[in-house]
Order: sequence, then structure tokens, then C-alpha cells
Amino acid sequence: MASDKLAQDFDVIIVGSGFGGSVSALRLAERGLRVAILEEGRRFRDEDFAESNLQLRRYLWAPMLRCFGVQALTLLRGVWLLHGKGVGGGSLVYANTLMQPSETVLRNALWPKSLREPKEWDQYFARARKMLGVTKYPYEGEPEAALRAVARDLGCESTFHPTEVGVYFGSTEQGPVDPYFEGRGPLRRACTRCGACMVGCRVGAKNTLMKNYLFFAEKHGAEIHAERRVIRLSRDASGWLVHTKDVLRGVKAETWRAPRVILAAGVLGTLRLLLEHRAKSWLSLALPRLGRGVRTNGESLVGATRSVRSSLDTSGRALASARGISIGAAIHPDAQTKVESVIYPSGSQLLRGLAVPLQSGSWRPLQLVFSLFRRPWTWWNLARTRDWAAQSIILLVMQTTEDFIDLEFRRSWWGRWSLRRSGGTRLPSQLGLAQRAALSLARWMSTDPKKTSGERLASERLAVAQNVISEVLLATPTTAHILGGAALADSQDQGVVDENHEVFGHQGLFVCDGSVIPVNLGVNPSLTIAALAERFASRLADRILSETANDFRKQVEL
Repeated sequence: MASDKLAQDFDVIIVGSGFGGSVSALRLAERGLRVAILEEGRRFRDEDFAESNLQLRRYLWAPMLRCFGVQALTLLRGVWLLHGKGVGGGSLVYANTLMQPSETVLRNALWPKSLREPKEWDQYFARARKMLGVTKYPYEGEPEAALRAVARDLGCESTFHPTEVGVYFGSTEQGPVDPYFEGRGPLRRACTRCGACMVGCRVGAKNTLMKNYLFFAEKHGAEIHAERRVIRLSRDASGWLVHTKDVLRGVKAETWRAPRVILAAGVLGTLRLLLEHRAKSWLSLALPRLGRGVRTNGESLVGATRSVRSSLDTSGRALASARGISIGAAIHPDAQTKVESVIYPSGSQLLRGLAVPLQSGSWRPLQLVFSLFRRPWTWWNLARTRDWAAQSIILLVMQTTEDFIDLEFRRSWWGRWSLRRSGGTRLPSQLGLAQRAALSLARWMSTDPKKTSGERLASERLAVAQNVISEVLLATPTTAHILGGAALADSQDQGVVDENHEVFGHQGLFVCDGSVIPVNLGVNPSLTIAALAERFASRLADRILSETANDFRKQVEL
């Protein structure tokens, strides 16, 4: 695995720059440690993001197609995964939503004992909230009004609330300012509510990790090296060697050396590395829970679209330009379920082909085929909808259920190694509550909100409730919040890393991303990952500096 370039020495090497990696980088660098961050994706400026998700080269992550954007899609047997790429990880493409899980979730017996007390989390949640600029969404537009109506139908209107998000809502007429760090942070512009949060914020209002943690990590000397994929870890007498590959050119790149390595490459990236090292005997990872208990946050995606050939000047780009942020409100139909309204910006038609008319029951593929003949006008009206994104509202349903999958790294019969599903429970591809919510949403979107009588619009403007096609045809749910697989635990029989995030039996190797979370959170996980990283990095920095001080004292005594 020798590289043409000499190894570069650091105190800590971090693989990945998402919420776990960026928080760790800042907290270690500000304590005077030499930190390197290796990121597979590109570095993006605000103006580099795609204007819509149809600009595939700037939006989609598919290196074989020479697409180096922010959104990666991965299909495993039984689950369809969406995850972020780039310097800043998932923060580049996430929906800004930063909310804490319930106390019931934090007290779950699957956490290590030291983390089961919610008060243990308080100071770390507080730090993360301050750095990420968490605030309540202050507006209520069409998507929020629609969700309120759905809550009314489901009998839970009292649970309706605006989301807590990381977005700057200042005056759009105000010039660039730093509203968070007393002039020490990057300049920001106020949100225009264009809805482009999950495509990439070109305004500069979204609090991505490049606007806070990574910005200050670099100020403190941390080095960020983009377009570097870690292909192997090895050890010598001095510590860990991290071998990389140049993603753009497809050749071996530098080798990096440090006594400590933090894997923060997201669930798929971290598990791919660990499981590949075990499968190919590169590391002795005799951990029975590695790759087990991977969770999808109990998610299902449904929605509704107005089946109308919309005029751009009445219901297209002009209306969508002030429609809202990606996720502005949430409801709680029961103790274990949360529903959020989601939108994409006008013109973002990439996901249009994944949406099909709602199908419920046991024979959904056949029902979908029959619907082509039974209700051809439904398909025809949907096909005529000019701006699908501007005419659609999506519902993200999350549950704190115990469904999970197991992953392993193995070779196919034609010789290709890859991350594959190996077992677990059967993930539900339809949730009855989600189906009812989609029908309720479609009913609301088929009425004229300006008329108190709720009079239906003309027939050509009726809304159609929809599922994701993979859920209907392949019984495959979709999630953007995969968790677990290298869980925190009190012993290696229960998980993969200890309460300090160190891999059992491998000194100096740590994991800090969504893969350490052992339960479905039932909320968007970004804030929880950041809080865990605040706790982990604080402890690790104390430990490193204490060890350094002890070594120095020993040398003086000698």
C-alpha cells in the first residue's frame, strides 16, 4: 500500500467531515492538536451548488458518471438510502432540521449506562445548538398549513409545531453580516425561503458545517483535504497509517500517519471501511455486533401533487420562490411517530420519476399496474404537471420502532466486493398512518384555501396522493437517516465502540458519526450526532493532553 508521497504526521486524522467529523475537528484543533480531515467529496462555495437537482453534475454524487455533487443514492436489498457528500457532509444537503429526541429515546437500554441519563446530554446539546444557530422557523406558508390540516384529520392538531432549524432569518434587505459569532464567523445573508435547502443553499443562509465548525477548525490550524477517499488502514510502530485514493483521478494518493484515527464517514462510509477490513483480514475485528442493528429511523416517504398543467406565472417559479424552507413544521400522531412536511424548490424535477399514485394493501405492484387502466386520467394529469416540485408536498414519517437490517462486506459471484445486506428484520414498506396522512394531504391540496367552504377546485386541479415507486414495486422503503452498525455499548457483545467511542480491542481507532447510535431516534439525527461528537471530542482532547503531559513529566524525571 506504499504511496509515491511520504506519510504526513498528525496527532489525529479524521475520515469524513460531516457532523461527527467537523465537531471533533474543531474541538481537538482548538486545544492545540494537529488535525487532518480527509473527505471523499468536493469543497463547495455557495455559488457552486446546483440551481436545481436536474443539474446532475453539480447535484448527484456518481463518480463513475463524472458527477461530483452533494447527493448520493445507494440501493441495498430492502432499503433505498440518501446521504450527503462533500466538505461538510450531510449538512450540505440536509433539511436544516435540528431537534432533540425524546427522553424516552435517550433512556433506551441500548445506550451505554453512562448515556442513559438525559442530563448527561444537556451541556453537549446546548453547545451544538449554539454553534449551529438553532432557531424556530418563524413563518407558516402552504406546506405548514397543509400539515396542520393533516394533523386535524389525524386528531393531533395540538401537537403541530414549527421545526427548530439552522437557518439565518434576518432581513433580506440587510447586507452580509455574521449573526452568530460576534464578527468572527463568515458573512451570511438572510433566507429567501426558496426551498432549495436540500439541493444546496446558494444564498448563504443555511448553517452548513462550513459556516461554523469547519470554518473555525481551519482557523485553529486543522487541514481539510477534499477528494480523498480512504481505501485502507494499517499500523506500524508509530501508530496508524491511512492510505488514500484521489477520487477525481482514480489513482493512489497520499498516505497519512497519526497515533489516532477517527472514522466519521457516515454510516455507509464507516461500515464499508470496517467491514472490508474484517472481510479481507486487514484488521482483526472480531466484533460480533459490527454491521448489525443498522436502523432506518423507521422512515417512510409519501406525498401529494396537484395534477395540473400549471402556469409559471401563477403557480410555478414565482410562487415557489417564497414557499418556505425544506422542512418547516412537524406533528406527532402518536407517541412513537413524527411527521414533517417537506418541499423541494421549483424546477427540481429529479425525483418526479420516483413518485407514483398511492397504493395500499398486500398486492401493491399489481394494483399499480391495474391503476394504469382503471384511472388513466390520474396518470395523464400527473404527466401534464409542468413543475412537479412546485406542485408537490412530501411527508416524511419517522418512528422509534425497533426494525433494523444487518450489513456485511462480501464478494459477489462475479468477483466484485461491495457492502451488502445480510439479514435483519423486514422493514415495513408502507405505514398505515403515513398512507392516511397522504390521502388527507391530497384532499387539502384539492381545495381552494381562499374559500372557507372548502370548495373543490376544477377536476383538472385535483391533487393525487403518492408513494415512492421503490416502496410499491420492490417493498423497499426510503431513508435519509440511516443509523447504527457500530453502536456505542458497555461491552463488545453489545456493540462496537465503548462509551469513549474507541473500537473495542483497537487502541487509537475511534468512530464518531451516525453509526454509533444504537436506536431509532424518531427525529432528524444531525443534532444528536453533533452532541455526541461534542462529548466525545471533549473527552478525547482531555485524554490526549493528559497523556502528553505524563510523557513529558517522565522524560523530565529521566
